Amino acid sequence: MTFFEIFNKVLLELNYRAVSVFEDIYKNEHKKILDAINRVNEEVLSSFEWDFLLKKAFLEKVDPENSEDTAKRTINGRILQVYQGEKRLSYCPPTKLGEKICRSTSFSGDFYSVIETPEGVHLLVPDEKRRMQQTKILQQGALDGSLSANSNPDKLFTVMYASKDYVIKANGEYAEKMTEGDDVSTIPMPWAEHILLYGACLKVKANPAYPKFGFWNTMYIQALANLRQKSPSAAEDEPFIKIT
Repeated sequence: MTFFEIFNKVLLELNYRAVSVFEDIYKNEHKKILDAINRVNEEVLSSFEWDFLLKKAFLEKVDPENSEDTAKRTINGRILQVYQGEKRLSYCPPTKLGEKICRSTSFSGDFYSVIETPEGVHLLVPDEKRRMQQTKILQQGALDGSLSANSNPDKLFTVMYASKDYVIKANGEYAEKMTEGDDVSTIPMPWAEHILLYGACLKVKANPAYPKFGFWNTMYIQALANLRQKSPSAAEDEPFIKIT
């Protein structure tokens, strides 16, 4: 369900008149509703390690000799695991890098670090001269994806991360916030509709004394609980056996 469709459902739930064209939205009350939908989307997706936000990226070291290399170097998300081939690398905080490098007498280089910037997270890995080197992204996508580009496996790093791209644009690209009428949340349907609809209504009114407040709250909590139940992470909290 698109951003515009959710917006109109919120209007009707609040007993307001629906809008026919997304570009005609100009009232402050309307903009308040759009902001509420985005805030609910961000709060829900950032509150739990949802399986549908887990992504994989393939990276390789940036050639320090090539100053014209403009390949993407940041990951918009939280890095969970890093592998070089089949070897899992350990994380070293940036503040401990000097100590880590000095103590590595044989210097296996089996660790990584990160730099967080407004654009995203840079993955840093050591080179043979014990210098931390940036990486560039070759390919990224679903967790079960495989690398299609040609690359040297010894220089390849596989990164598992929790994405902060909470929106899918009409052209298939990802973004953090919904800005266009045809944008959609990464929350799967059918849960996205009720979570965003009733969550936005709760934020817009924000008054427990409002006649529909209790109903909205119940529907929102139920939709969120159903989504969590479908998540593999949540299944560990409440395991069950299905006999067929």
